Amino acid sequence: MAAVEGSGPLSWTLSILRRPWKVIPNNTYADIQRIAPIQLPGQSQESWTSDDDGAAQTPAASVSVFDRVVAFAGTPLVFFLTVAGLIAWMIVGIVLGPSQTWQIAIQNVSSIQCYASDTLLMRQQRNNFRDLLGLICELRSRNTACQRMVEQLRRTNPSFFDSQTPPEMEIDQKNLNPVELDVHQVDNGVHLPPSSIYDRICDPIVWAFSSLYAWIIFWAGIFVWLGFGHEQQWGNNWQLYINSATAVELTFVSVFLQNTRQRHMNYLNECFKSITHEDMRLERRLREITGDIDPNPTVAFEYDYRKETTRGQRMIDYYAAVVGTGVGLFLSAMVFAVWIGVGSLMQWNSNWWLIIGTYTGLVGFVDGFVLRNIYFRGSRAVDGQFGVLAEEDARLSTLLGMSTVPQDTVEIDSLQARIADKVGEWCSRSGVVLSSFVIVLALIIIASGLRWSETGQLLCNTPTMIIEGFLLLVLIQTHNMTNTHRRLQFRDALRRRMAINSQVCRLMPKGSVNIGSEKESADLSIELETSSPDRWIDSLDFSKISNTRSDLSIAIAKNANRAG
Repeated sequence: MAAVEGSGPLSWTLSILRRPWKVIPNNTYADIQRIAPIQLPGQSQESWTSDDDGAAQTPAASVSVFDRVVAFAGTPLVFFLTVAGLIAWMIVGIVLGPSQTWQIAIQNVSSIQCYASDTLLMRQQRNNFRDLLGLICELRSRNTACQRMVEQLRRTNPSFFDSQTPPEMEIDQKNLNPVELDVHQVDNGVHLPPSSIYDRICDPIVWAFSSLYAWIIFWAGIFVWLGFGHEQQWGNNWQLYINSATAVELTFVSVFLQNTRQRHMNYLNECFKSITHEDMRLERRLREITGDIDPNPTVAFEYDYRKETTRGQRMIDYYAAVVGTGVGLFLSAMVFAVWIGVGSLMQWNSNWWLIIGTYTGLVGFVDGFVLRNIYFRGSRAVDGQFGVLAEEDARLSTLLGMSTVPQDTVEIDSLQARIADKVGEWCSRSGVVLSSFVIVLALIIIASGLRWSETGQLLCNTPTMIIEGFLLLVLIQTHNMTNTHRRLQFRDALRRRMAINSQVCRLMPKGSVNIGSEKESADLSIELETSSPDRWIDSLDFSKISNTRSDLSIAIAKNANRAG
């Protein structure tokens, strides 16, 4: 579900440099509107969206390089390369001894990895939230049209709703369709279905690192390290020890998180396809009954950016817009070029090696807080729109004379979950994000006072890496809860559409529809008269939610065996 940029990276970068104030609204969720393409019987049109200027965009938009790189980061290949690199690094340390350069190397790798990951996610996260809001607008657009058609049926043919299950549509208990068999058997959404051995390995490791025991072990290690400070004379090697340890933790855990994140996105993409598929089928079925050919209305996400954001949030958005676009990549490339250029002047010493790690570490420290702020605000906006969609689905269900499908929620029932939830909320506050800028500025002043010596740079790296290392462990739990909540929202939206589709199917008695032109009514009456009820039931060939075995496909298989 990648968003489509109206221009290339170079044009986007130049537009920011020419008019930087213009980028802020475009980096948020204003100006999002969708029209669900009309679905006529026997026809199918893909979803489309419009950009900020109103120009139509095709659904087959190319996925950006950013999205491809982020997806690649969650593959088993990256995991095995990372583990192989860590093993090679440890072997070198055992053979040659734990030199300063050996320790600085892992810090640089970890800092650069986290920095690059945050830079890519800055853009992908914005696009994902815009796509989600656009999808909901499209579903609401089709919902509005479906409600209009059902209300039309109620006015012109009230007998259509006299019985939820007309006599000629009554079905044997053994021949229930998949929805009637058990609408709750759709993938539960709480746990991501593993599709490989790698996935099965990742799940328990991520759980272990996010547990309360991991937090205790982390801080026990910090206190042990502090205890050896006096013996090590609080020197550079003493600081390098904890930096190396946290660097290994950040590198190792982030690889598993990337896998979980990618599987989560794959799940949402499959749900998105299934929801759209069911939504379009519902519209075609209602248009077939009513003969309605009016276009679907435009639905916009109402969001006044200036009124609903503070000055601090707008500063954060501007920073994210710069980092997540060509400007950020250009600046990063310049920094790396300068760093390599001064290598010979500094004789490629340890101080030179520390420079790039210090830069990426400080910037990555700020980026982590910015990402959490944007993620929290985007999640809140999407949650609100999912609530609106659920209310509209409930109204449509009421019009069809059926009860609403209950929604599932994520229970926060443990001390660990409550702590993680509070820490995640605290880290996403605008004041905390702005405080991270102040911390980085203070560290830069200290390092400048020490003339950017090894000691000065290590003072920049040590506190930021300790904070990042602990927050990563805590926020694994927070992100897992948020992602689970999002998957349940998608699953509930799909279940509601499946149930509504099933109800519309049951409410199609032979020859009871007489709406539209005389010819259309006659053709439709003939089709309904000559079609067996099983035709309408068998047409509910619901698509899978995941790429692997799903509970829904099991339900369909069971139903097929019973019907046979």
